[in-house]
Amino acid sequence: CPLAARPRSEDVYAVEAWQNSLFYAKQVAQYAEYSVYAAALQEQDPKKRVAMIEKFLEIYPKSEYAPQVEAQRFDAYRATGDEAAILKLAKEESAKNPNNEDMLLLLANDAFKNKDVDAVVDYSTKLIDLMEKKPKPDNVDQATWDNKKQTLTGVAYYMRGMTKYSEQDLLNALPAAENNPEMKGEILFTVGLNNYRYGEKANNTDAILAAVKYFQQCAAVKSRYQAQANTNLRAIRARYRIR
Repeated sequence: CPLAARPRSEDVYAVEAWQNSLFYAKQVAQYAEYSVYAAALQEQDPKKRVAMIEKFLEIYPKSEYAPQVEAQRFDAYRATGDEAAILKLAKEESAKNPNNEDMLLLLANDAFKNKDVDAVVDYSTKLIDLMEKKPKPDNVDQATWDNKKQTLTGVAYYMRGMTKYSEQDLLNALPAAENNPEMKGEILFTVGLNNYRYGEKANNTDAILAAVKYFQQCAAVKSRYQAQANTNLRAIRARYRIR
C-alpha cells in the first residue's frame, strides 16, 4: 500500500494522521475483500459464481476466507454441468490433496463410465485404501461418517470388481448395496454367472452349486436381473438335475 511507504515524520500530529490513514486504508481493503467473498458465495448463476470464485482465489490466495471459498469451489463447478471442467478440477484437487475421497470417487466413476480399466483399478484401489485408514473428520458425526465410509468403500469395490471380474471385490461391495436393489441384483447375478461359466468349463460341481446359490439370492431381489436369474436357475437345475 503506498500509504505504508511514507516516511514517518517525527511530528506527532503527522505520525497520527499517517497512522489513521493507514488504518482507514486497511479497513477499506478488508471490506473490499469481504465484499468479493460474499458476492462470490451469494451469486446464483453457476458460471458467474465459478468465475467469481476463481477471481477471488487469484486476488486473495492467502485470505482468511480462502478455505471457505475453496470448500464451495467444487460444488460451484458441479452446478455448471460442465463435465470436462469438473473432471479437470477433480484431478487438480486430487493431486493437491490425495486424501480427498470425494475427488477419488468422481475420478473412479468417470473412468468406470469410460471403461478405462487401468484408471478404474487405480482410483478405486486408492479410495478403498484411503477409507480404510482415514479418521473421522471433527465436523462429521460418527453415524454419518460410518455410512459414508461403507458406501464409498462398497462403490469402489463394485467398480473394481466389475472391471476386473473379481468375485471377492463384488462380494465386498454387497454391504453397501443392501439398500440399492439394482446394484445388489447386478452383483449377485454377475457372481452367479461367473461361477456358472467356470463350473461348466472346468466341470466343477462346487462352482455350479455356487452359481445356483447366487442366482437364488438374485431372484429374491426386485431388480432388472430378477427374471433372468429365475430363468437361469430353471435351466441349471434341469441340466444338472439339481432340486
